[in-house]
Amino acid sequence: MLEVPQKFEVKLGGNVYIDTPRLIVSKGAPLLQLRRNASGGILEMDLDVFDESGRRTAVFRNGNLARADSGAYIVTARHDEYRVTERCSGRAVVNVKRRLASADVHVWVQMYTPRGFLFVATPTKMNFKDGVQATGAVIRDGQNGIVID
Repeated sequence: MLEVPQKFEVKLGGNVYIDTPRLIVSKGAPLLQLRRNASGGILEMDLDVFDESGRRTAVFRNGNLARADSGAYIVTARHDEYRVTERCSGRAVVNVKRRLASADVHVWVQMYTPRGFLFVATPTKMNFKDGVQATGAVIRDGQNGIVID
């Protein structure tokens, strides 16, 4: 699994998040959460996956598939990367990589929201343009990262 130091930065959507585990939130519920396991230093990920109609198709808790067809997703877990890929389309729903030379964690997502919006983000940009947004910001100890309603 992906190991991270006690203090790490997450780069997503053009911002840096520090101690902000709820990275993507929609309708008040977290779609993507990343946190460090205090005892082992392993990055734990909670992820809710939706399809284009807004139907929940999978739930991952602590990096493990908790609800879904086990053959529907390919999970790649290495010491420097964690990726969830939809088997039928080949779409990487989430890809989390640790840069070995630093404590940075870079995140890419291509995920549908409960409203059926395909949210796409890389470490440097995102396709969400509604509402108030900042890029180039450092968010520390935030309640939520990116909020899509």
